[in-house]
Amino acid sequence: MSRVPVALALSLVLQLASTVFRTAMFAAGELTVMSTSWAVFDGAFDLMMTVLMALGAFELARRVDGRAARAAKAAGITCVIAIVFHVVTIWTRYALMTTDSEHTVALLRVEGYVWAALAIVSTLALVIAAGGVRRARVPAGVVSAALVAIHLPYVAPETFAGLFDRTTSTLVFGGLRLVLFGGLLVVLAGAPIRTGAVLEDGTRCETGFRRAAAALYLRVAALGALSLVIVLASGARRTTGAMSLVEFVLFAGPVINAVSLALFAHGALQIAARGVRDVSRIAAYLGGLLSLWAAGVVAIQVPWQYYLTYRRDDSSFLRDHAMDVLTTFSTAIPIVAAASVVVLLVAILGLARKRGLDVLYATVWMRTIAFVVLVLVAIALQKFVLPEAATLSRFLAASLVASGAGLIALVAGASACQLAAGAVHQDPGLPTATARITGPA
Repeated sequence: MSRVPVALALSLVLQLASTVFRTAMFAAGELTVMSTSWAVFDGAFDLMMTVLMALGAFELARRVDGRAARAAKAAGITCVIAIVFHVVTIWTRYALMTTDSEHTVALLRVEGYVWAALAIVSTLALVIAAGGVRRARVPAGVVSAALVAIHLPYVAPETFAGLFDRTTSTLVFGGLRLVLFGGLLVVLAGAPIRTGAVLEDGTRCETGFRRAAAALYLRVAALGALSLVIVLASGARRTTGAMSLVEFVLFAGPVINAVSLALFAHGALQIAARGVRDVSRIAAYLGGLLSLWAAGVVAIQVPWQYYLTYRRDDSSFLRDHAMDVLTTFSTAIPIVAAASVVVLLVAILGLARKRGLDVLYATVWMRTIAFVVLVLVAIALQKFVLPEAATLSRFLAASLVASGAGLIALVAGASACQLAAGAVHQDPGLPTATARITGPA
């Protein structure tokens, strides 16, 4: 298992765990109906897994050569296409729900075809990259058979529509997914690594910290714009132009947050994959995954924020659905996003302690404490004070205080990431490579 790129192994292990959890929950009767919260969680989780698969595939391409490297790159590119398609389907599903289209069934079928093709191509490319065709034919064959069986219903839905009842179908396809992901892990675990790969790169680690800082500053800009909206909303004169600006910021805020969370995740995962040994890769991976999941949730919510901001129709069903989507994980998302920053700050503290940088350690420690306290204040105000505000003036005042606390917290986190980037820049270390040869050359 140590030979498998961490991102790729994490993706497969998490998908195994997710499959076991979903199947067990359904068997226990807890998932008979797909709730809005579960659908949002599931969509964000799938997007997170696809990103991890892409990162792992590109890392695998750097650790092998020849045809295996080309196959791994093909798998990574296919996963990138799948990420783009994830975002596209978020908006197409929204469009299908908010418009009366006679092509809905056909479009959903095309979507199923595309998902099946992307999954099959990326998985088979990984099998080829791992040398499964030549060295692990039995597990590779099992993986291929499970892969085809799982995606047959997407290709021929009429044929499989009445073949199983829902319970049997869930158990059968849950078992096939376990075989697929477990078999792929077996194939990858036995893959020979014939070339060294750069495992530590101070320049890339520095870039990761600076990207994380930029992501937090981007969120600062979004909170600043939100504060401006609050001031405009409290003004006596509400002109058409002012209200248009309010609407724009209300819609743009979630978009900026989604981009910021994704950018922070990219920086943290870059630190984890290509960082220096004094930075905890486990902490960097955890911070990246938390931020990536939060980005997926916010991305799913963006179309429905657009609906409530700009659409003017009388559909109570769509309004209720939009509110359900937007309020799903309304408390969890700020906590998860803050936790991702705290985890990365802990990694910076580890860097300072291992290198004996006492000033950096003390500075980052104080900013970590300030970040946690201010974020808790902002969340408490949003959760307990704002809903109980008796007057508009109290509501606006509490909103401004919450926004200000969040803004200062983000600045503290961003400055800590910049300090870490400076520390790595001063002592990046030489890029190191680990060459391991396993199996026949």
